[in-house]
Amino acid sequence: MSRWRLLVVLGALTALASPWIRLDAAAEAVRVEFEDAWMRVERVWVNPGETFAVQNRSDGVLIYLTADLDGRMPPAEASWQPASAQPGSNRAATRFEALLVELKAAATGTPGPIVPELAPRIADLYNYYDRGDHTVVSLIDNDRVTVTRHRMAPLRWTEQYHAHPRESVFVYLRGGEVTGASVSQGYHHARRGTFDVLPADFAHALSNGGNDPIEFVAIWPK
Repeated sequence: MSRWRLLVVLGALTALASPWIRLDAAAEAVRVEFEDAWMRVERVWVNPGETFAVQNRSDGVLIYLTADLDGRMPPAEASWQPASAQPGSNRAATRFEALLVELKAAATGTPGPIVPELAPRIADLYNYYDRGDHTVVSLIDNDRVTVTRHRMAPLRWTEQYHAHPRESVFVYLRGGEVTGASVSQGYHHARRGTFDVLPADFAHALSNGGNDPIEFVAIWPK
């Protein structure tokens, strides 16, 4: 085959392949990173001028890892996304990234499974309950979920051993060496944008084993 004919064949194959390449790129904008009978955790990317590709199949919580779709810092790190929420476009000049935690299981009507010693103030939105080594802010509290923002001081055990009746997710805003956030034994390194899934009825106690504070958002289904 002559060089010219080879180039023609390659060009035709490239033209045929292009739609599939674009489809793959679009599909990569939403990636399911964890799913079970109770939750689905999806990582979402939206380039400038593109549309938010996710339309919730169930109620969920969106955790911002960048500025919002308008290019502004969101008023809180998490926002409530009802199943009826419509996709939006990225009007910013920068790429949008977030984690969407969808709540697949029906609500039980029980209070959100939060750390017992934090319970007296957790319903007061944006008020601090400061224990010195573990600071908590309530971001969302409705009939489906409680969402809290946590800051753990370095080199501290921040709570006593306890368990929660429902599965929960921790999304890290500022990472470090953490233990007690999953079934994994010992410390593991968390970084911004990663998450842990804490099973129901698992005895644990959060601890920061590093020299820097750890910050994360906790999603507690009801």
